[in-house]
Amino acid sequence: MKKFFGVIFALLLMTNSAFAMTFSEPMKFGEISFTVVEGTRISGADNNFGDSYGKGVAIFGHDVTAIKCFYDYDAAPRFGDENFNYSVNVILDTEIYAIFSDEPIIFYLFVNGGYDLESTNFTLIGKISDGTFIKYFDLAEFDEDYYSRPAGAYLDKNFTCDGDTITFYWKQGEEIIGRWIFQWHAGKENFMLKELMR
Repeated sequence: MKKFFGVIFALLLMTNSAFAMTFSEPMKFGEISFTVVEGTRISGADNNFGDSYGKGVAIFGHDVTAIKCFYDYDAAPRFGDENFNYSVNVILDTEIYAIFSDEPIIFYLFVNGGYDLESTNFTLIGKISDGTFIKYFDLAEFDEDYYSRPAGAYLDKNFTCDGDTITFYWKQGEEIIGRWIFQWHAGKENFMLKELMR
């Protein structure tokens, strides 16, 4: 009987794990910024090969956690690998966070500061077990389709990870006026909008 219940418990764990994912606390990998005077500035990279006024490759993390940033004084930095890259709009500064999970996926969240509060944006990509990079969302694109932004509203640079969700906060002044909650959906292998509060 104990063996029977043990098998049932194991099956329940497998079933739950098929539908849920647990995220770690975000880990800041580094920062990339750009100014006309100083060129491309890299902070926190494990390795950096290049010229701030020319082209280069910065590597954040190491081994399986590593992500490369291909930067160029005359173009937007690209993150990913040599064959498949994602452009991330770096205006003034972009912070790079790694979010680990209990699945073979590493997520990289780019927090772009922009020129002012209203320019703040988030882009999320992931690296799956075979090393392939996948783009999950860019909130600037999402903003255009789903949100009629009130005057003066901006995305706060602080975000939270809880269980299988990532939450972003809209503010007006210092007041939180809305939340975007993205939840991992195992069946779709993507994030779904769980809650949109205005």
